[in-house]
Amino acid sequence: MAENDSTQLEVYAKPEGGFRALTSLSDAYKKVLRVAYPATKDIADEFSNKIPDFVNRARQRVSDLVFMVQELKWEIEQARRTIVETNDKLHALLNQDDIKEDPLVWDLDEQTKVIDAPPVKRTTRFYPSEDAE
Repeated sequence: MAENDSTQLEVYAKPEGGFRALTSLSDAYKKVLRVAYPATKDIADEFSNKIPDFVNRARQRVSDLVFMVQELKWEIEQARRTIVETNDKLHALLNQDDIKEDPLVWDLDEQTKVIDAPPVKRTTRFYPSEDAE
C-alpha cells in the first residue's frame, strides 16, 4: 500500500509474541499511525461534507418550531381577548334589571307542576304542533 493512498486501509495485526516481545514500540506506532491517520482524515472529510446539510435541516426545524410557538401565542392572545369580551357582555347581561331576581324562582310554577305530577313527555313545549304548520 502506498503511504499517500487513503482509499485502501492496511489491516492491523498484533505483533508476533505480543507487545512485550517488542524491543521498541516505535515501529508498531508508525504502522498504526500509517493506518489511523488516513482513515481519520477520510472520516473527517465525510463528516465535514454532511455537516452543512445537517445544520441546515436543524435550522429549518428550529425555525418551524419557532413559527408554531408564535402561532400558538397569537391564538392564546385571541382566545384571551375573546374571553374578556364575552365576560364583559355576559356581566352586562346578568346585571340587567329584568333578571336581577333569584334564578331559582324564575320557573317556580313549572317546577311545582313537574314535582306534583308524574313525568310526562312534553311534546308541545319543545316541538311545534302540527296545527302550527
